[in-house]
Amino acid sequence: LIGVQNCRPRGARGTIRPEDNDVLIERQRMELYPVQSLTDQYLADLDDLADSDGDDVAPASGDEDMDEDKEFDEDGAATSASKDLSSLTRLYGSKSLGDHVFLIEKSIARSTPMPYTEEHKEDYDLVCKSNDIVYELEQETVALTTFVRQAYSPRFPELESLIQNNLDYVRTVLRLRNVPGGDATQVDLTGVLPSATIMVVTVTATTTSGKELPQEALDKLTIAAEQVLELEATRLKLLDYIESRMNILAPNLTVIVGSKVAAQMMAMAGGLQELSRMPACNVQMMGAKRKVSNGMSTAALGVRAGVIVQCPVVVNSPPEFQKKAVKLVSAKCTLAARVDA
Repeated sequence: LIGVQNCRPRGARGTIRPEDNDVLIERQRMELYPVQSLTDQYLADLDDLADSDGDDVAPASGDEDMDEDKEFDEDGAATSASKDLSSLTRLYGSKSLGDHVFLIEKSIARSTPMPYTEEHKEDYDLVCKSNDIVYELEQETVALTTFVRQAYSPRFPELESLIQNNLDYVRTVLRLRNVPGGDATQVDLTGVLPSATIMVVTVTATTTSGKELPQEALDKLTIAAEQVLELEATRLKLLDYIESRMNILAPNLTVIVGSKVAAQMMAMAGGLQELSRMPACNVQMMGAKRKVSNGMSTAALGVRAGVIVQCPVVVNSPPEFQKKAVKLVSAKCTLAARVDA
């Protein structure tokens, strides 16, 4: 038995196991890269950094002084970029927009055409084109509103945080302008802002840090604000026309949610084709506004959804079933939009 235990295959003593290879590799690595303390490693890194900085140093030139003088002025760049109002708008005052509005008024004057007629095809083309123009008008309105906010901020910088809605901000600016002495009580804001907001704006205007605007800047600001209101009026006219002709463009979607809600959904999505590509979960939240509870209970906030809650199916449903009704109608709207597209 002892002889059996001591016997081993020939050459077994000279074989190297896999774990022995790891040991040898680790020893070689320790010989090539000796262990350094944290201080030695930090000093070595500083030496390498100093050497690299010395190699990358370029000969000094006079361009450095020029670059230092040309610091980027964000406010100046925004003002110069928005100096020409015509560069912010493409449709405002254009002949194409005027001709399109004239055709819409002509179409509204006549009765709703019968299907498969020449007037029916003309109305269909007008509705499709109006839907595209509505989106462009929204973009131009946003650009002009941004200019108004930037131009009026030197006069009343606190107003931008007090009024979030763009149209309310523009209407307020048209009323306030250069308020003499910051006394906003001389300006009648009734019908533009709620009474609570009017009180806050009036008190803040007396302690504002802004300065009066030059007459030239004020005139340009007034022109931009008036253009915003005119573009918004044109956009609402186009939306009314789309709503009256929704049974031509999207008949299935109109039957489910009604012409008004269908027109709003198409305007928010950017067209019928874009609406047909959206999933039901996104259709449900189109037009939803953020609800701030201010630490209070959220039980009475209702169903969290967008404009789809205004459709008759959801409005006429019991409160406990409105959430399910919104999901069901959103899914059906997605299918109907894909059929109409």
